[in-house]
Amino acid sequence: ALVLSQAGAHESPEHNVRELTHHLQTRQSPTHLHQRAIAYRALGQLDKAAADLHSAITLAPDILPYHLELARIQLASNKPNQALKSANQALQLCQTPSQRANCHILRAEAYHRSQQAKPSLEACQLAFREIPRGEIEWFLLRSENQLALGHHRQRISDLKTGYSLHHSAVLKAHWVDAMIDASR
Repeated sequence: ALVLSQAGAHESPEHNVRELTHHLQTRQSPTHLHQRAIAYRALGQLDKAAADLHSAITLAPDILPYHLELARIQLASNKPNQALKSANQALQLCQTPSQRANCHILRAEAYHRSQQAKPSLEACQLAFREIPRGEIEWFLLRSENQLALGHHRQRISDLKTGYSLHHSAVLKAHWVDAMIDASR
């Protein structure tokens, strides 16, 4: 049984770290390492979270969520090159369109943080090929890359599509901004 489910849903991250550390002293479990990494992330201890995830991946290299969480933590730690490497490794484990789309978006975020708009846009497009409806955040990331590359018409069209799919006030505001940017 998972330790966190035994501990209860209302326990603090600090309590979860103590409980999981106790269990890990007797047996190195990739599941417990992953859970402790999530608790460390909640506490802002990103280096400890990354270390636990590296250990979990060493013990269970084919578990996709460990790689995805590591990439997210590396992005949060402002380590986009490491996040890109982790997302690319995760991509090799993906079996569904949703999993592949999430990996591509992590790759897009890593490229974006490295100020590489073209590969970031390409990774966004791959995510949309997997899940055409996308998510609001995907439309925003793609829009930022399109703006950086001067793809104004496509940006307007894509934001309009996003607004029609999601009816999001945020997407509508970005769509209007894109039209203003294109007229300059």
